Amino acid sequence: MLTRAVIWFAAFATGMGGSAASAEQPEANDTPTVRPFRIGACVGLGPECPVAGAKAEVSSTYVGASFSGNTEIQAVSVKAYPISFFDAASTTRLFVNYAAPLFYNNIFDPGTQGIGLGADLQFLESKRLLVQPTVMVQRTCAIEFTIVESPGGGSGPGRTCSVRPAGSISVMAAF
Repeated sequence: MLTRAVIWFAAFATGMGGSAASAEQPEANDTPTVRPFRIGACVGLGPECPVAGAKAEVSSTYVGASFSGNTEIQAVSVKAYPISFFDAASTTRLFVNYAAPLFYNNIFDPGTQGIGLGADLQFLESKRLLVQPTVMVQRTCAIEFTIVESPGGGSGPGRTCSVRPAGSISVMAAF
């Protein structure tokens, strides 16, 4: 029973669980709604795309993951497409994402992470050109290396957190 549930979930998450009616009636436009592999570049200030760099992404009908970065800092992002469009003529897919840097430098502290909203905007008849704007709320918590006196009489490193807006835009080729 557990095996059957895992197989059903995997088929559902990857979009392979289509109905029999859709398999019997092919659509007039054979262009897929989701092209699963994307490669391109991104620019932004936030945990999903730190400054500017290359971006690679894998996406299914309901979930996706991306890796972006440059020689200084890299980031990973996971996405959920709660409103997935199955119409082959559709050119927009909305997503919710969570992102965090993998390695840190002076730009992002170890506590940086963010959640946000974005969209896959597909262009060209083949839907191979993808523009992906994202807006996020970024939370950064940094450990200060100065000794701070605590109310109980002890001392230790201080921690400060801030919340600010973030965003990025990516241009990718989809395969």
